[in-house]
Amino acid sequence: MPKKNLSLILIHFLENGDEKMIREAKYAGSWYEGTESALRETLKRFFEEDERGPKKVPEVNEAGPRNIIAIVSPHAGYTYSGAIAAHAYVELAFDGRPALFIVVGIDHRGAGVAPASIQVEGGWQTPLGLAKINSDVAKKILENSEKIQDSPRAHSYEHSLELQIPFLQYIFGEIEFVPIMISSGSLAVFQEVGSAIAKACQQENVVLIASTDFTHFEPAESAKAQDQKAINAILKLNEELLYKTVRSNGISMCGYGSTSTVIRAARELGAKKAVLLKYGNSGEVSGDYHSVVGYGALKIMK
Repeated sequence: MPKKNLSLILIHFLENGDEKMIREAKYAGSWYEGTESALRETLKRFFEEDERGPKKVPEVNEAGPRNIIAIVSPHAGYTYSGAIAAHAYVELAFDGRPALFIVVGIDHRGAGVAPASIQVEGGWQTPLGLAKINSDVAKKILENSEKIQDSPRAHSYEHSLELQIPFLQYIFGEIEFVPIMISSGSLAVFQEVGSAIAKACQQENVVLIASTDFTHFEPAESAKAQDQKAINAILKLNEELLYKTVRSNGISMCGYGSTSTVIRAARELGAKKAVLLKYGNSGEVSGDYHSVVGYGALKIMK
């Protein structure tokens, strides 16, 4: 075969390899709007008009203090949790412009490489564009812990990270991020992964995002009581207390692993306090208060 043709085949192969590292949006058109115009319109409503939202325009304060190290944000379908999440994201806008986002989610489908999966190259597509993965930081995180494995395939069908990305794109435009999915593990594992994140981000202008919903499928009153116990532990920036509180009280908070991981990382990056911004539940939208999912938006600061 002529050398020129071989070169073209090799280039084509490399291009195809890169394309495989682009994760297409799996939940656009179902859990959130599938077109750019509809998605922007919905996000605008969550921030500015929705009764459950902050009723604020999320304009980036380019001279912001950058005191926020992490946020906690829900990941249900936007109809139910989007306005709650907006409370955390509008605070990010007012705080300044981070250069990097570490999004830590939870494995709902058992596709992950236990106990944690990361993607170190490529990007994620949404209706708002391509969010690029910061390979340098992702590789450092991977090198810092044997509990983390590079597995783009593990992220293929998970929603808990994907639903955070359009919020970031809507506010900040083009972004760089690192996706990390927690599949299983003990408190010690969550702490180790959190420390691995912090070690890699010491010199970075970074925000960590813990993706989690709170209590699932309980009456609204009991869900709120259960969730307040978990929220109190987060407010104390104590991942061990959160872990023990969730397990000892049987709280069906899906992302206590991702939240514990982020608390540990945030503390090592200098976090001193946390604030609850908004709590709500799915019954506020569906009208069914007999079986709700709880949602919370919090910020963690220097």
